[in-house]
Amino acid sequence: MENYLENKISIQIPENLDTVSLKLEESNEETVFVKIKIEGELVSSIKTSSFNICVKLEGSDHIEVNNSISVYRLTAAGDYLIGEIEFIKQSEKFLKNRYNFTKKNGYLILRRCTFELMRSKEYSENLNEKMLVVGTKEKNEIVEFIKEVLPDNWIELTQENKIIKKAALITQFLWEIFNDSGPSDLIDGNKIGLFDKLSLIYKESGTVQCSGTRDLFLGIFSLFETGVEVRKCDVFRYYPPIDNLVVNSHSLLEIKISGKWIAFDPYVRVYFTDDSGNLISVQQIFEAKQNNFLNKINVVYIDSKQERRKDFNSENNPYDPYGYNYFSTFGYVKYTALNFVHYDELLAETEYLIQKEELEKAMAGIKFVLGNNCKDLNMLNNLSVIEILLNRLDEATVTLKNILNIDPDNVTAKENLKYLEQNKNLG
Repeated sequence: MENYLENKISIQIPENLDTVSLKLEESNEETVFVKIKIEGELVSSIKTSSFNICVKLEGSDHIEVNNSISVYRLTAAGDYLIGEIEFIKQSEKFLKNRYNFTKKNGYLILRRCTFELMRSKEYSENLNEKMLVVGTKEKNEIVEFIKEVLPDNWIELTQENKIIKKAALITQFLWEIFNDSGPSDLIDGNKIGLFDKLSLIYKESGTVQCSGTRDLFLGIFSLFETGVEVRKCDVFRYYPPIDNLVVNSHSLLEIKISGKWIAFDPYVRVYFTDDSGNLISVQQIFEAKQNNFLNKINVVYIDSKQERRKDFNSENNPYDPYGYNYFSTFGYVKYTALNFVHYDELLAETEYLIQKEELEKAMAGIKFVLGNNCKDLNMLNNLSVIEILLNRLDEATVTLKNILNIDPDNVTAKENLKYLEQNKNLG
């Protein structure tokens, strides 16, 4: 193995330092500019060389050049190897063939890297987000679905079990209906309700990745543990991100149990304890990695019909820039606090605001729901009423026709559309 210079290289985004221009061969991607600074003795002449490793598609004998790994080597005078950056190119064609997922120009992914990437002094940041809790009708549909898939465990889910036990049962349910994972137009590019997403996945028509799995989990968890605080956690291998690049990252969550945040991962199907058996947080995992005592963290697996992932194998060293381990992404953390909004309450409030003719306030609630589920008939009907009251008759006609495309027998939409057509004829 080649020896690296002892000097570390820091990739810095904001400062105006020397730059190295990196571009995938035979790619239409824009050039990626990586700014470098050598700590210690300045190396005056820096050059780059690259080589591509093409990857065969599963079940195919031919090489797919649109899905390649490109490794860029930065060397100094005397051909001393300074470091390497690895990019993975997943073309638009590859994503469509492999996942039936549409992404213009595909993905350019920054994966492994021997450089130490700079980040702010804080290792984390805090965000806020509203999350919709489904209404009674949709909840009943989801409940019947879970009872069908997990008949033996359904009673346990409804009893006063430990919160972590319920979280594990919901995870088992999800992985009972999953057959694959990955991006999907039907899920990622479509604003549909929670039950519809679960149905598409069960029918093998849609797939999700780590963040999508987490969102499905949170949607179901909120139905059974309404008083329990949860938040999203996104961890990044490198931060801040480089423009036009997808960076190694992962999505999990935390559940607050007895006043303490507990890390939980419904995608990899694990949670964690310390040597004393105490449940631990994302922050504790981060600190364990920084202080080189990850060996004191125990992984608790949630068994399902799927095989256990190999992210925690000892040969996958999280400190090795060439390797990948589950903990490799714990370099920066984004926490997102969730403010749950209950559908039934929001629907009642919206209809009350319409009666009071506070239409702009009503519209805000309607847009929030439709942003989560564009086929929600109650909110679409309310939207059409507001459009009629505001004399936006053409818009109201489009909304009502949209409702009838979803539900041809919708009585309210039929009556309102008939009313509009009669008034149009009178006009």
